[in-house]
Amino acid sequence: MPAALPPAIICQAPRAVDGDTIRCANLARAVRLVGIDAPELPGHCRPGRECTPGDGPAATRALAQLMQLGPVRLVITGQDAKLKPNSIVTIYDPTAGTGGFLSEGDEYIQTISEKVTVSLHGQELNPESYAICKADMLIK
Repeated sequence: MPAALPPAIICQAPRAVDGDTIRCANLARAVRLVGIDAPELPGHCRPGRECTPGDGPAATRALAQLMQLGPVRLVITGQDAKLKPNSIVTIYDPTAGTGGFLSEGDEYIQTISEKVTVSLHGQELNPESYAICKADMLIK
């Protein structure tokens, strides 16, 4: 029997920003891949910064090809201290939309930890999206 995959947030419509960063349609911020230091795209290595040598566009294409193999799962790492029982975890989404990221984040934290209180915070400019998000949060 195969080992169960760890709980994760599924990245919707992923796209490679460069060889070590992706963007997900359902997340407000880019996601930096841990443990990968790909070459920068031309013009992105700031003066005085030591950048990994190599072909940045090729690294970006390689990451894009990897993401076509199946769903991209985002797993939180290095946060064990914040996930101890009886702790409070705060999730903030500055562009909450209808609250999908907040709901998924809450569900993920509840799945991987015991007795953790999740405090959800978000804001949204679109009144209709805000109303949907608020209603969803009140139901939960």
